[in-house]
Amino acid sequence: MKSFILGILIFVSWTAAVHSQQHIHGQGSVFIAQENDLWQVQFVLPASDILGFEHSPENEQQRLIAEQFDQKQKHFENLIQFDVNCTQVNYSQSSLEFGEDEHSDSHELSDNHEHSGEHEHSDIEILYLIECPDEVTQVSFPILNSSNNLQNLAVQWSIQTGQGSTLINPKRHQLKWH
Repeated sequence: MKSFILGILIFVSWTAAVHSQQHIHGQGSVFIAQENDLWQVQFVLPASDILGFEHSPENEQQRLIAEQFDQKQKHFENLIQFDVNCTQVNYSQSSLEFGEDEHSDSHELSDNHEHSGEHEHSDIEILYLIECPDEVTQVSFPILNSSNNLQNLAVQWSIQTGQGSTLINPKRHQLKWH
């Protein structure tokens, strides 16, 4: 139990680190923590890369896009897949609160550019608690194939066999631990 609490503390510190990072279009973040059979997976994804906009839905088409993603993200298998059978224990998401970004949307959403804070940008944060009774040796990220603008995921993990980080992309969308 103590190591699970330690894992949660590490996970919380990762979350704080995410919020202090610059917003980069085309790149999301994933944080994975494991304690025995329980896996906690957090995604932080730029709203512009997932929805195509960073503001509250302004028309019926944008509302439909947001609703479709909302339904899709409720099932972890749409964003991350394990190489063994797992069960979703819990799920939460930050509400789709959008920043006060008043800059023009005329720039290419797929451009990898950093912002220094002069604009508010919106991220979608999703947290899963997943139970995997068998040993997990590999995960893949189908979210990279279902989003036109999400080009990379910066993945950090702390699992029973070790910890590390890597950059995942559509061509290299699997992460192997053994």
